[in-house]
Amino acid sequence: MPESVCRTLAALWQLMRLEHGIMYGGGVILGVFLAASSDSSFLSSITIIFGVLTALLLQAGTFALNDYCDSEVDILNRRTDRPIVRGDLSRRAALIVSLVAISLGIACAFFLPTPAFSFAIALATAALAYDIKLKEMGIAGNAYIAFTMASPFIFGGLIVGRLNSTTLMIAAIAFTTGFGREVMKDIGDIKGDLIRNVRSIAITRGIGTALKTSIAFFIVSIALSILPFVLQDVYFMNFYYIAIIFVADIVLMHVCLRLYRIYRTVTECENCEGSNERMMNGVMSDMILGKDTVRSEMEACRRETLIALAVGMFAFMFPVWIV
Repeated sequence: MPESVCRTLAALWQLMRLEHGIMYGGGVILGVFLAASSDSSFLSSITIIFGVLTALLLQAGTFALNDYCDSEVDILNRRTDRPIVRGDLSRRAALIVSLVAISLGIACAFFLPTPAFSFAIALATAALAYDIKLKEMGIAGNAYIAFTMASPFIFGGLIVGRLNSTTLMIAAIAFTTGFGREVMKDIGDIKGDLIRNVRSIAITRGIGTALKTSIAFFIVSIALSILPFVLQDVYFMNFYYIAIIFVADIVLMHVCLRLYRIYRTVTECENCEGSNERMMNGVMSDMILGKDTVRSEMEACRRETLIALAVGMFAFMFPVWIV
């Protein structure tokens, strides 16, 4: 295969963040399994395929639209992991991919039960609102992204037509992890976010507060991940679950330690005279994030939280498969 074709395919994968789409699809399947319980006839239905495709396509379109809207900000933030920033794809191509993926996602949702279809339409509408305006609202934007990480499990339950406490517990774990991750990611995006007037915690409250918030949500997520082992039917005293989720929790704890080390660096910088004013002008963020060690730590935290999410997904799915 020609190198140019491979580069374009890789750019499209990165634009749509299909690794996230695979996890979203897995979340829908898990939500269906937990809601359908012993109704195996439903699990073989074509409906589950449309459900997975809806989740994958809507998230792919949303990510592509996000890159289209944030291209200038991503350039300022030196997000070379974004294909538009690298010049591998044009903004126009990203917009086309977004519109096609979202349209196909809605088309797939049309074949789902009414509650699931309505939920998909609401998420698609919220995605447009996020990319156009909601992202600038800081905590509200973080909460939206966190909810999208919890939504596949809820969506799966709505496909079946019922939600149970196990599904909602998993959704809560996904939400808290997602919120912590989004607050953490905002720290590295300060320079560009100042241009777009994004009121993230890192900008309005300071990098130190953002780091503490992120750590707190990760710790809550870790604590919540233990509860299914002692409370929920499928995972009750299931040692497959606790062994795998322990790995995800260790990764998140390691992220917390990395963030705490960055926090100590931040507190040293913020003790400088006039640091708050400089923060609002973006200079403070350059002082902290411009350090090679800190920047590499933040990038490592991004990667590790994604690994923790993937391992956590496997922890929830494996016990269901072997039952």
